[in-house]
Amino acid sequence: MGSGFANTLVRCFVGFVALASSPLLADKILLKDGSVIEGEVFHQTSVFVRVRNSAGVQTVNKVDIRRIIFEEVKKPADEDRQRAEALERVRLAEEARRAQEAQAIEAQKREEARKAEEARRQKEEEEKARNAEKPREITHRGAIWRSAVLPGWGQYYTGRKKVGLGLGAAFGFTAGLKLFTLAGATHARKDYLAVVDQLLIASVLVGGPGRTLSGLEFIRLNERKQAIERLDRRSNFDRYATGLLLVAYGANMIDVVLYKPGKYSLVSFGTDGSQARLAYRFEF
Repeated sequence: MGSGFANTLVRCFVGFVALASSPLLADKILLKDGSVIEGEVFHQTSVFVRVRNSAGVQTVNKVDIRRIIFEEVKKPADEDRQRAEALERVRLAEEARRAQEAQAIEAQKREEARKAEEARRQKEEEEKARNAEKPREITHRGAIWRSAVLPGWGQYYTGRKKVGLGLGAAFGFTAGLKLFTLAGATHARKDYLAVVDQLLIASVLVGGPGRTLSGLEFIRLNERKQAIERLDRRSNFDRYATGLLLVAYGANMIDVVLYKPGKYSLVSFGTDGSQARLAYRFEF
């Protein structure tokens, strides 16, 4: 009895070692009655199939089998490779997820920057619209310095466009007249100096004192007299033009200094017969 028990123990140990060292059991035998036997099909003939599983070794007749599904037994090396591939796929998926998150964050930042820029532009446009709608503040000081720089500008600035244009035109006309008369006076002065030089030359060439005037000297003296008259006339015109220019500029400054909206105002420029008249009416 002792030897029989020992033989049984050895058989169990060998069977356990065989099962432990064998590949994973993954084959499936589908029977016609609907039941399924799972295990490792390790031997088969044209009549029966032998399968090994946790219940031991079973022999199944092929007439009772509907289908046998053989599963590939995975070796440890294949499992390590698949595990490494799975880890690599997980790593790549994580990197792709992080890249998508970074792109989403970047897109969100760009969208926020775009919205901020649109808000800034809209604010600037609203500010410009408010400034355009806001009535322009007209100051007395602003009118004075404008008229001092360009006569008539201050009046135009205060809304009296006709007065401003009239004063500007008067100043422009008198300034042009002043330039014209100044050019004439300058030219007349040059002519006078040229005649004097020619007279001096003729006196030196003809001789000393106590002599009678030569024909050339007489001509030069006559030219000198005409040059003096022309110079006096052109100079007088230039002085008159200067006076008119000062009058136009002075009228411009007097008007812009005295005029204040709502207090007193300029009435009109007019003529009385052959005389020009500048009339103001003060309203306090």
